[in-house]
Amino acid sequence: MVFFLTEGAPRLLSERLYTPTHTTAPRLSSTVHPLDKALNGGLPIGGIVEWGMPLGGRSRELLLPWLASITTPLNYTAPGWVLWAYSWDYLSIYPPALAARGVSLAYTRFAKTTSPLEDLRPVFLQPFFRLIILDAPAKLSDQDLSFIARQARQLKQCIVIIRNSYLTSAQSHALVRTRLNSHYIVEKDEFRLDVLRGGSPTSVHVPRSEVTTCFS
Repeated sequence: MVFFLTEGAPRLLSERLYTPTHTTAPRLSSTVHPLDKALNGGLPIGGIVEWGMPLGGRSRELLLPWLASITTPLNYTAPGWVLWAYSWDYLSIYPPALAARGVSLAYTRFAKTTSPLEDLRPVFLQPFFRLIILDAPAKLSDQDLSFIARQARQLKQCIVIIRNSYLTSAQSHALVRTRLNSHYIVEKDEFRLDVLRGGSPTSVHVPRSEVTTCFS
């Protein structure tokens, strides 16, 4: 079953795009310079991003700059919609904390589902959401990935699939354009982002002060 924490039907709005001069692929900018630089301008639109983020390590906080940038854009750009679908029930998302860091809850939807491709299939058939986050789905077959990749390409969406374990280069799937790992370093109070695919292999460090805690 799917539960939305806010009401109102989404409508198509322009998203904030960042297109660096060295590539023709449109990107969703996080507005955090180290992240955008490592990703050649941001998360790619029109494809799948697979992101290794073990639970309990604060890594999901790294997504907050994108949520804020899309739902509360700068320079009078129209806001876009974000959907975060998750299946875990031993952690909870605290929406007021997101709002305190610039994420517009009016353009953000949360859904709890153990079968996102079944429960949320209409979402993948319409260009309402600019960013769709599938947080640790129990199972995604090759057929599911093919469907998601096709819809992301046709509808110009960015779809992020979060995994609860770190990824390796050997696990790469042909349909996944970008593969990342992130890790919180307690001693330095900073995050490390590792780019495995979707750019030159690199690691960048981002102070936690640039993001915030939204999971409890």
